[in-house]
Amino acid sequence: MPICRYELLDGGPYGPPIVFATVGQKIFHKWTCEPVTTDSSFCMIVHSCVVDSGLREFIDILDRRGCALDSMLLPNLEYSTDLIAGQQTQVYKYADRDTLFFQCQISISAKSHNSICPRPDCINPPLEAEDEKRKHQLPIIVNEQLNVRIPRKSDVYYFEVLEIVDVSSRLQAIENFGNEIINLPKPQKQIKNPEIC
Repeated sequence: MPICRYELLDGGPYGPPIVFATVGQKIFHKWTCEPVTTDSSFCMIVHSCVVDSGLREFIDILDRRGCALDSMLLPNLEYSTDLIAGQQTQVYKYADRDTLFFQCQISISAKSHNSICPRPDCINPPLEAEDEKRKHQLPIIVNEQLNVRIPRKSDVYYFEVLEIVDVSSRLQAIENFGNEIINLPKPQKQIKNPEIC
């Protein structure tokens, strides 16, 4: 079974992974399941994505079909291979939080011999229940952090799913006021046995 990951990359699909970014900076959300080969026997669909402020204030950004719910936060994904999806967006964050946690589900299915992997039909509007659910969600202003969270129940319905995995990532957004040069903080090292004075 493929091993899947969710990365935030600086600038585009081949940029380095990032943890810190400024609001408005271009980043690339990338989902990859390995092994990635041209003759893969698996298909993947990224779906059911949420962003959380860390206070369990969830905003849905991809529905259960894998379609964008707000193209300003995350447009519909592009699939470059059977097991790679991604999309460029700008860093955003909640008004009073500087870290966002993103979580998505990836459904893995077996690929029929010489077939094309199914992709979400995002031309049709989202299901009414999801539209109604979004009306009661908090507005989001900018971006935060990605981490693995408690697995969520999935109700994916459109192809034979072998496995559904939860993947997540983290980003700390720093606001840039004007043309100031901002030195982004370096990731903090873990202290194994801190001394108490």
